[in-house]
Amino acid sequence: MKPELYLLAEHRFFLQSIWKNEDVGERRVRFFVTLVTAVVTALVALRTRDGGADVALPHLAKGALAILLLFGVLTFLRIIHRDRVTDEYREIADYLRTRLTAMDAALDDIRLPFRPRQLRLLQGGLVTTVGAMNSAIAGLLLASYWPAHYVVAVSLGAGSCAIAHWAVFALIRTIDPGRTERETPERFRMGVGAVIRRRDGRVLALERRDVAGAWQLVQGGVHAGEDLQDAVFREIHEETGIERSAFQTVREVPVMLGYELPREMRSKKTGRGQVHKWYLLDLANDDVAIRLGDDGEFAAFQWTTMATLLRIAVAFRQPAYRELARWNSKLPVA
Repeated sequence: MKPELYLLAEHRFFLQSIWKNEDVGERRVRFFVTLVTAVVTALVALRTRDGGADVALPHLAKGALAILLLFGVLTFLRIIHRDRVTDEYREIADYLRTRLTAMDAALDDIRLPFRPRQLRLLQGGLVTTVGAMNSAIAGLLLASYWPAHYVVAVSLGAGSCAIAHWAVFALIRTIDPGRTERETPERFRMGVGAVIRRRDGRVLALERRDVAGAWQLVQGGVHAGEDLQDAVFREIHEETGIERSAFQTVREVPVMLGYELPREMRSKKTGRGQVHKWYLLDLANDDVAIRLGDDGEFAAFQWTTMATLLRIAVAFRQPAYRELARWNSKLPVA
């Protein structure tokens, strides 16, 4: 199977999983609302019925409300769990879409008009709906024990329950191991990059092994205390096998260039994005051997023009590469 067909099938599966997971939560809440409506209607009917059991009714009401509140709390926790699963499915789908986009640069121009997701607790979603209903039930339950101060009892009960629900929601989000893993610091990773040029002006582009069709220049991180020029030659040797002695000219790009990574590609290692110190390096001989290695970061290489590289590079690198193309034309091969 072609990689793009496999990724497309995986993307379709997770989109369907999102819909199914959301539908389960909707049905669960609809059942809870129906149950609350039925119980409240039954209690009102018993209370207003002629000859009703006035003595037994308060005990019946307390028991029914307590059971409703317990069921509501369980529903609340299940909806929070559903939201967490949906978020995970969405992140996987976004990641797969990024991989698909990287295979064809033309796809990157397609932008879906979706607003960023915000905190559900402030949007009137299912979590908020169930929490509000539980707060109302808690207020009525407290009022059944304190009928002389009905308004105060309802207010205290509902307010206390709302605060408790908010605290549980915040605590679960805080201790969610998956969420903690996904969060990244607001920092940019420092690195170096190399525009390796032949005498004909073509530059060395590398295709990533993990994303077919994604081409880029040599780049990498800097070790603590490492000289930047030493770092770029180390990265060149690690990724291509080219020795330092193969270059006759090394020129610095006099600006630092950075880019933000797509949210689904960020990690504790990369942070929010990367900032690189770039060098233009001219080979002494065009017949230099390139060795990528069977288990290296890159699967293929080609000598190409900067204009072509801009078309085949992933979108988030293109602004930095356009600036590199400008400096490449200013500083031609010696």
